[in-house]
Amino acid sequence: MTRMSRTLGGHLDKVVIAVSTGRTGTKAIAHYFDTCYRQVRGLHEPRPSWRLRIASSRYVSGGLSKDDLKRLLLKCRRSLIESLTEPVYLESNPSLFGFLEVVDEVIAEPRIVHIVRDPRTYIRSVINFGSLRGLKGLAVKFCPHWVPKPEHFAKRPAARWGRMSPPVRLAWLWTTINSILDHGRELFGGRYVRLRFEDLFAAHGPGLRQLAQWVGLPENSELVTQAREHPLNASSRQVLPAWQQWDPELLERVYAHCGELMESYGYQR
Repeated sequence: MTRMSRTLGGHLDKVVIAVSTGRTGTKAIAHYFDTCYRQVRGLHEPRPSWRLRIASSRYVSGGLSKDDLKRLLLKCRRSLIESLTEPVYLESNPSLFGFLEVVDEVIAEPRIVHIVRDPRTYIRSVINFGSLRGLKGLAVKFCPHWVPKPEHFAKRPAARWGRMSPPVRLAWLWTTINSILDHGRELFGGRYVRLRFEDLFAAHGPGLRQLAQWVGLPENSELVTQAREHPLNASSRQVLPAWQQWDPELLERVYAHCGELMESYGYQR
């Protein structure tokens, strides 16, 4: 049996998967590319992404086997991918952060877009968007693997989830997930690219055009127009102020978890 017959998407020209910590514009990217290119089917977190999210967390902490992860991805995406008629499928899905080691065995020649964001604005966006409140907050608190936690990786972790403040928890999570996604470069080679949220959505910037070029799509000025005129999924509450107004002690606790990695991405303290 050939590899192509064992994997999904062999009838497509390209499958592109955008992964991140979340709060990085993945919903907007799926919408803009789906809207601006007739040859692209762009989807954000197609169902049942909640199952994929939990599986990602379990797998990266050693609680799920590679074969189980592959079977789940195949089950969750077979009918969707096989039904596509557009030649390019773009799935924006932060829930797939734990699937990098298996996606190449389930989907034919996937391309991986790893989107990073300044952890300080990421933390503020998560808190202001309400991802730690309401039903999502309950899931984080009571669903054991809704998000990775330090206790999942060590019996006696240096930091424990329940003892960290929300911003510090998110700093730890930002570093953990991005460190996992950084392995995409060695796993996928030229089929992996890491892009910064700030570059993708800069006013009149080249980020979205560069992403389209990397995917192999023709230039389309409507991408930038869509991003400028139709921002999606932005935070509206102001629970946490801009990081420049944070207490210096809080900033140092955040930097203790993510300072080294953020600087490697080009974010200065």
